[in-house]
Amino acid sequence: MLVCQAAARQMIEQGLGGRIIITSSVQAYFHFPVTPVYGATKHAMHIFVGALALELAPHRITVNHIGPGWVETAMNDPSPELQKAEDFENQRAVIPLGRAGTTDEMAQAVVYFASEGGAYTTGVFLRVDGGLGISKYSY
Repeated sequence: MLVCQAAARQMIEQGLGGRIIITSSVQAYFHFPVTPVYGATKHAMHIFVGALALELAPHRITVNHIGPGWVETAMNDPSPELQKAEDFENQRAVIPLGRAGTTDEMAQAVVYFASEGGAYTTGVFLRVDGGLGISKYSY
């Protein structure tokens, strides 16, 4: 929130518009056991992004966020649900595309929001999750 405020102040002062892009999570909308506090903070981020998008639109500043699903990163290494090879296979089984995402795929979503192509997009939550949000795992 503080980083967004500082960036918005600078963008407003410069008067050239701008882009604020936040990485959230599919947990902004989907409930998973074991991580209720994490999910609650991501849902709060969704509300924050929408309110900030409305506030900054008159200054030609767009505000959006991406919602990654499972991404192959070291962050998942200590996860209690991913300690055995079969745990990874079970996780992949609930993702319609059958695999975790890559950091490059997450970056491409950010590039869209930052590009001229994303100039008319604000207040948007983009799931980048291989279909997890429409799978049998989502409620």
